[in-house]
Amino acid sequence: MSTSDASLGGFDDAVSACPLVPEDSDNDELAKRYPVGFTDYPFSEIGDIPYENAPIRLCWIIDWDRNKYATILLVGHVGIFSVKSGYLYKKPGRLGQVKSYTNKELDLLMKDRCELCHREKGGALGNENVVGGVVVCDYCHAAAIVTAEAAEWLI
Repeated sequence: MSTSDASLGGFDDAVSACPLVPEDSDNDELAKRYPVGFTDYPFSEIGDIPYENAPIRLCWIIDWDRNKYATILLVGHVGIFSVKSGYLYKKPGRLGQVKSYTNKELDLLMKDRCELCHREKGGALGNENVVGGVVVCDYCHAAAIVTAEAAEWLI
């Protein structure tokens, strides 16, 4: 699993630095859709004690509020969890010992995989559509529908 640091030159650099498929993943669909991170944040809802060291856990980053909080799925646990984005790391480790994802990296990682606009329109990661074998964001899909309807009306 590659976890080298991103150069931030662009989306592809950030994605290539993020392990998208955990080696021991049982859930291929999640692994293909969402970036992977690590966290040592304590979650009381699964038995962690607040303000004490929690285990370092592998997680999928499924959303980010573009401010401070991320929504994650913890590998081996049921449920969706909220965590401060500063507690999402690129490599297994603890706060201060390993690098956290920066806001810019999370912005790049959470963009969609649209093959038409190449992530420029800002569709949501994991909400893409496949139309005619092409992965498109909701914005490009809607534009195609409007264009097709207009073409039918003109005929």
